[in-house]
Amino acid sequence: KIERFFLTVRKRFLSEIDSTKLKNIDELNEKFFKWLDEDYHRKPHSSLNNLTPLDIFMSQVSKIHLIPDSKIVDEKFLYRIKRTVSHDATFPINNLLFETNQNFAGMKVEVRYDLKWLEQDNTPVLIYENDKKIGEGRRINFHDNAHMRRKGRPSGSGAAELPELLPETEDLPKQTIPFNQMIGGI
Repeated sequence: KIERFFLTVRKRFLSEIDSTKLKNIDELNEKFFKWLDEDYHRKPHSSLNNLTPLDIFMSQVSKIHLIPDSKIVDEKFLYRIKRTVSHDATFPINNLLFETNQNFAGMKVEVRYDLKWLEQDNTPVLIYENDKKIGEGRRINFHDNAHMRRKGRPSGSGAAELPELLPETEDLPKQTIPFNQMIGGI
């Protein structure tokens, strides 16, 4: 059927086009879709019992189910991978580390995402189990993560003051060993 379609395109469309008068690909596309709508879809086809493709389509239009929310359709076409969420509620994707809710620790989940999302720091990936969305995963920002307050850490401007264990370096004797002595006593 595909080969027959291309034969029809060559015979009935391309044979009528003067390629020297075309300005660009957009003009060719415009002419093609006009031909498709006015000629191909409206002429009876012997393979369709002498009905037009448009007639066949319209007779089956009741079988078409429109989805009201386009996000549902978008989520169906996302890239999918399986991951096990580690004990610290993280999982890797393409050498990037993502974190999620601690409740998912130890679970095998399906992660869905668009490859563009991996380039963006703030776009979450979607976590599914049994084809049902159960959560999201966010890319870990290691700089911010290193500066977060943790439970049990002293509050204040930073870490607790450490007692001075060593004297100042000025008081220490300068002991140096030349490099050539280290490699063989030369």
